[in-house]
Formats: sequence, C-alpha cells, structure tokens
Amino acid sequence: MLRPRLHCSLTAPGIRLVSGAQWILVLASVSFFILAVWVLWHSQRIEAKILKREEAVVHAQGMNQQYLQQARLEGFDLSPQRIETLPQEISFANRISSHQAFSWTRFLSDLETAVPLNISMKSVVPNFRDASIVLTGSADTLGDLTDLVEGLEEHPTFNHVILSSHKIKKPKEKEQKTRQRDYVAFSLKVTYNPT
Repeated sequence: MLRPRLHCSLTAPGIRLVSGAQWILVLASVSFFILAVWVLWHSQRIEAKILKREEAVVHAQGMNQQYLQQARLEGFDLSPQRIETLPQEISFANRISSHQAFSWTRFLSDLETAVPLNISMKSVVPNFRDASIVLTGSADTLGDLTDLVEGLEEHPTFNHVILSSHKIKKPKEKEQKTRQRDYVAFSLKVTYNPT
C-alpha cells in the first residue's frame, strides 16, 4: 500500500530574503575592497607627484640662493627693500626715456618769448613726472613779476602757473654794483606742454 508523501519545509519563511541580503553584502564587500585598492593605488601616485614637486621646489630654492650669492658678488643689491623700489625706478626711467625728445632749445625759446625784460632767471628745473618746470629768479618790481605770470599764462605752451613764493629783498654788497634798489625774488611752478 502506498503511503502519501508528506513534504514539509523546515526553513524559516524569510530565508530567501536573508539569502538575497547575503549576496548583496558579498557584492558590497567586494566593491569596497576594489575601491580601497584603487584609493590606495591613487594615493601612492599622488604622493609620488608631491615628492617630485617638493624636490623641484628644493632644487629651485637652491638655484635661487646661488643666483642671489652670485648677484651679491657682482655688486647687485637684491634685498626685499631694494626689490620694492625697483618698479618706481623703472617707471622713472621709462618716463625719462620717453622725454629724451625734450628740446632745451625749444623750451628756452618758448620761455624767452614769455618772459618780460626786467626778469632774471636763477634756475630752471624740469620735472618730467608731471611735465612741470620750477623757475626761480628775480624781478625788478612786483609789476614785472605780474607781467611774467601773465606772459606765461598767455603763452600757448605754458599753463597752470603757480607762484610758490616771492619776497622783496635788498641787494647784497656784491650786487650793489648791478642793483641799486630792492628787488623781488620769486619761485614759481608752471606746466610745459610743447605742441
């Protein structure tokens, strides 16, 4: 006689879910392991690049020190204070080179046409930075000084006349042969723009 077979599963009802979770964890573990190996390899490459760059920096600093020592032996001052002043000096040199075409002959000719007869010039100092000229001298009277200022203002190449100082002076013993009376000593600044 045949007996009926009884099939009874002894596994827990969520075993398939647990088995799927195990496979997911195995895959995640393998992925993390591969990621860790890649990070380790990549960090070693970065460290090798950093070491090469550090060596290059040390080499450059050594070359810089050699250059500074050689420059000092040749008499050049490369101190930080000196290096700070270099741009100003270069700028000044550039301005001077751009004004090499400054014609003293033309300037003196322009000045002669603007200056009245009773004016004596003591010094003429150009300042190329602001295209100005400082004139010092003497005038017989205040009226002559006024004529000088007006003559400079009316001249096409001079403008912005600023009378810095003026003072009535008595002639010194040496000057008494050429000057018998008081005179006006002055200093003025004028902008010069030749066309």
